[in-house]
Amino acid sequence: MTLEYSSLILAVAVSCVATSMTLAVSWVANRRDTFLLSWSFAALVLVAGSAAFGLHSEDPSFIPAVIGTTLILFGFVLCWSAARQFRCGGFPVRRACALILAMVALQLPLHLAGLDGTMFILMNAASTALLVATASEYWRARSENLHSLKWLTGLYLLEAFSFSCCAVMLLLNNPLEIGHAPQNWAENFNALVSIIGVTGIGGLSLAINQERVARAHMVEARTDALTGLLNRRAFDDLVLAAAPRGNMAIIVFDLDRFKALNDQYGHAFGDVVLRRFAYVCGSSLRKQDVAARIGGEEFAVFLEDCTPERALVVANRIRLRFARQKIFCSTRAIRCTVSAGVYGCSVDVPTSISVMFDAADTALYAAKNAGRNRVCRYNEEMAAA
Repeated sequence: MTLEYSSLILAVAVSCVATSMTLAVSWVANRRDTFLLSWSFAALVLVAGSAAFGLHSEDPSFIPAVIGTTLILFGFVLCWSAARQFRCGGFPVRRACALILAMVALQLPLHLAGLDGTMFILMNAASTALLVATASEYWRARSENLHSLKWLTGLYLLEAFSFSCCAVMLLLNNPLEIGHAPQNWAENFNALVSIIGVTGIGGLSLAINQERVARAHMVEARTDALTGLLNRRAFDDLVLAAAPRGNMAIIVFDLDRFKALNDQYGHAFGDVVLRRFAYVCGSSLRKQDVAARIGGEEFAVFLEDCTPERALVVANRIRLRFARQKIFCSTRAIRCTVSAGVYGCSVDVPTSISVMFDAADTALYAAKNAGRNRVCRYNEEMAAA
């Protein structure tokens, strides 16, 4: 084996060590992102595998070859496991163990039979398959719309291509027994790609993780922690700042006598009531509709492509569904009610959304004054008042 290739192997190992340390430090800073720790450990295993191959070049005996191929495949199984953990949230322990045992079971007989050429072909083919599977996991996570995912997928595919080249060259030249570490242009190409790939994959993994964390923080900032609906700020950003778009409607809800419920049954029960109404409200709407908790016991719904008459039907449906709910406090079932105000405009009568919101709020107070547990639609009499 040439000095140049030995230097490439050393560079691969150094790159893996640096990447492993960076990912491990990032995991310490945010321990929820356990896929970083898995990837860090995978990089360390690949370092050990690279070292074993370096030893095999100096001592082409049985043990370094077995250790090197096993560790390389183990590292790539961990890379796939980290990718699946990133996408699904859990480390696939059983599948990872099954893959590793299968790899060892396939390779060991070839080692014992002295068919090291076939063994190296199998290792490169298996590495190609594992890297393609890893790229597939990240590609399947593209629905998160993380900008670096496509680049990460591409790097894994490039790495897989370099291993496939090694397998093809061995298949053409030394398919059975070679008696030493493989030496050809494909091995050099694979080492160069590995240096670039390990560094790039580590950096992109961190970038994707940071992007995901930033997005999670943004969601938390726009979500009401108790009900899971949007908060007032998010509602203002999505609705009040929007331009009028033809048929639209706004419904404003307010839970009836909520303060009395809190005083009589406690704030914990009041929280249950709020969550129950949020569930009833959210499950009664279309995907494009916007629901938010805009105050203590006040909620708002924005309906696009909806006539005033249809908005009145939606508001009454939510009101009636909520009134039928049995909400338990200890062993006692309690029914609660809600009042709502509705305002909608058609294509022929354009108006600003802020004006619509104020009108719906006015209609809500009319519903409260009329006896609660009802829906009122904004009309000309309210405008005159």
